[in-house]
Amino acid sequence: MKRHPLAPDPVLATYHQIRDQIRDGDLFFFRGNFRSSRIFTWLTKGYYSHATITAWWGDRLMILQAEGVGLQAIPLSVAIQEYPGRADWYRLDRDKVPEVDRKLVGVLDEARADLGLKFGTLDLFRSLFRWVGKVQFTNPMSPKGLFCAE
Repeated sequence: MKRHPLAPDPVLATYHQIRDQIRDGDLFFFRGNFRSSRIFTWLTKGYYSHATITAWWGDRLMILQAEGVGLQAIPLSVAIQEYPGRADWYRLDRDKVPEVDRKLVGVLDEARADLGLKFGTLDLFRSLFRWVGKVQFTNPMSPKGLFCAE
């Protein structure tokens, strides 16, 4: 049986210790304690079960995410406080990718424009079948919604 990858070596910090260091476009990946989270990580042979992107809205630090209710924006502080599991922060290395700030504007604009779209359950399962079973669909459908890894 193939084991899941180990977690990155954590530097443990509280939200309040890192909040002011987080920038637009940084990523937070979550490893949940939900049964569905464990099934997802088992199927994908990955470590994380949820992905989000950060965006500052005035003085509020938000995450843009796709969950069962659809695409939404919520304060990062709320997500970290209420999420039953682990959250890891990944910062974009702007020195290695100098054009990231220019491209990030479009990514965040698209994410904001997609708020309210429904969660892409069918698209998630189609992707899982493609990842896990190497299933190729001969007649691909247009996506009807989005899921967090998108």
